[in-house]
Amino acid sequence: MEYRLIACDGRVVWFLDHATVVPGRSGQAGFHHGFLLDITERKALEAELAERTELERQKGYFESLLEISPVAIVTTDVDDAVTSWNPAAADRLADATELLGRIDAEHARVERALQEST
Repeated sequence: MEYRLIACDGRVVWFLDHATVVPGRSGQAGFHHGFLLDITERKALEAELAERTELERQKGYFESLLEISPVAIVTTDVDDAVTSWNPAAADRLADATELLGRIDAEHARVERALQEST
């Protein structure tokens, strides 16, 4: 059985508790034999893996939306350098591959070209 306990300092500690009843001589329960194993680190890793899996699922979902969107979408990094675009943007911009990594002036040119094509 797995369960968690709160330590005196407020930490959550997870345990794996495995116990077996060892019978006594007259068929009565003699004693319990078992162990407790601290599985706190494993539980933290499981939670992190679950979160990563969910983020990957969401990322895939949003990437598929970008691919099928009829709206031209161009993405930039924090420095306004063009990092990617969807097929709708590529259809509207003949020289889209030349924009990759360009900054500021090219970003404005992309926006103007997209506005003119609609």
